Amino acid sequence: MQKTEPIAENHVTITRPLFYEGMRSMGKKSSQKGIKKLILLLIVLYFLIAAWILYKGGSLFTLAGETIMIAVLLLWMTFFLPRNRWKTRYKALSQDSQTPPERTVRFYENSLTVTGNSCKTTDIAYSKVTGWQETKHLYILECAENIRVLISKEGFTSGDFELVKNHFPLK
Repeated sequence: MQKTEPIAENHVTITRPLFYEGMRSMGKKSSQKGIKKLILLLIVLYFLIAAWILYKGGSLFTLAGETIMIAVLLLWMTFFLPRNRWKTRYKALSQDSQTPPERTVRFYENSLTVTGNSCKTTDIAYSKVTGWQETKHLYILECAENIRVLISKEGFTSGDFELVKNHFPLK
């Protein structure tokens, strides 16, 4: 890919709250589908077992225990499991360092580059951008191969997102 002068540049310090904001936004889409299906299956299974217990004249104490167990399992699956995954991902992103990771994203005519703390640069052609989302503090580019690029709304040192998004092959 031929590089010229960047049309825009963005610098983002990925703090834990900013990372969680991005993860919450992305979690609303594809990554939560499996968990939602499992939760639905557990709820259906719960009602089937509850109906069976009541039909057979079983103990309401057993039904109460089952209700508490399912409630705790659902709470863990919807709140605690995603948080643990986010903590693990953030730790990997920050490479076990105490300083938040930083990224510089440079937008060129046909592609963008992402440079991290380690000075490793990743080139992404605009043709690989499949979508984008907006949160309170971020723009999140969704790219092929399950790559996400966080862009701080406040981090543009030159250009802006309006200029950049016109280069994406999206509508």
